Amino acid sequence: MAVPVISIVGNSKSGKTSLIEKLIPALKKRGYRVGSIKHAREINMETEKDNQRHLKAGSEATVLAAPRQIILFKPAEDLKIEEIRQIFDSNLDLIVCEGFKHAICLK
Repeated sequence: MAVPVISIVGNSKSGKTSLIEKLIPALKKRGYRVGSIKHAREINMETEKDNQRHLKAGSEATVLAAPRQIILFKPAEDLKIEEIRQIFDSNLDLIVCEGFKHAICLK
């Protein structure tokens, strides 16, 4: 069964993010696990700030979606490569990782 979606729509600077900041904690208080999506025409620091506001309000994860690009923001501790690779789409054949100098290589 697909996860239901609630859409908050309105003009720029009309208070959509402020409303979502109040809605997420209210839903969580009722026992819901809430994620969020922020649509943007382009990805820039202003749209990324809105995603941080969603997370601060209690969103389990939030996606910034712009044409031809999405970014997933998810609160996390210092994850191991094995944990991070589980976030990727299962249709991938390979994940190339940069960094993690002290991690053990995956088999």
